[in-house]
Amino acid sequence: MRFTKVILVGSGKIACDCLRYMITIVAIKDIVVLESQNNQLSMLANVCKKENISYSVLENKKDIEQFMLAHVENERTLIVSANNRFIFTPQIIQKEYVEIINFHYALLPRYRGMNIPTWVIYNGEKETGITWHFVTEQVDKGKIIAQRTIPINDMTNALEVTRKGMLLGIEAFESFIAELLDNKMDGMDVLYPEEDVIYYNSQLPMAGVIDLNQSIEDISRLLRSFDYGGMKVIPYLRLYYNNNCYEVQRYKLRKLSTVKKRMIEYKEDTVFVKDVDGEIELYLKPFRND
Repeated sequence: MRFTKVILVGSGKIACDCLRYMITIVAIKDIVVLESQNNQLSMLANVCKKENISYSVLENKKDIEQFMLAHVENERTLIVSANNRFIFTPQIIQKEYVEIINFHYALLPRYRGMNIPTWVIYNGEKETGITWHFVTEQVDKGKIIAQRTIPINDMTNALEVTRKGMLLGIEAFESFIAELLDNKMDGMDVLYPEEDVIYYNSQLPMAGVIDLNQSIEDISRLLRSFDYGGMKVIPYLRLYYNNNCYEVQRYKLRKLSTVKKRMIEYKEDTVFVKDVDGEIELYLKPFRND
């Protein structure tokens, strides 16, 4: 192996899957795990405890940077970033003996940044995918190692894209990691568009608010783009009516309609939107800004 140490930084299923595969090809004593989100029910912590792998959890950016610098000092290190929100600093990236690879929920060079399953659905894309790439000082702009494609149809939601991305992410990881550990890989250069868009965590389609005057198709895309199956990956969509604010807890989509003209009906905690293109039911809960 070219490296004396492998650091896995991230959280969730994709990080766990990468770790489980790595311990089949890398000595446990050479693996260090850093979870970048504190979670009392951490799957990653459980795997590390079971396998006796060095594990730490840090959320502060400066603490993460110091942790990384302490571990890579004068050691040839591979850092595997999987579902990780920490942006690697130049001090880490520029270390002579360090290589960093990152898992990204998009087909780079398009869709750099955060919450990409949301944006590809909202923007009406017909496909998306995942990318493993080398990390540089420009976010999500390193050379590409491996990619996989995910089709999107007019009923796909963000949860489906995320789940498929996790499965394809570990499939792609397993296809190259053994070679990368033993041999230098160059990766593939890609041409980034002149109008290069990066999506930030603070950005939400429609600022997170439904406009019921939009078409059924547009409302459907918005709903599906926020739908992570109840997980609070991003805030719930909001709806304003009668001077009150509500959260959309659930919804139903129907392609067939029973009406010939536009109709919006409010009934207790449910809103019905119907027109010739289909029907939508929104199940609401009063918004609380906790």
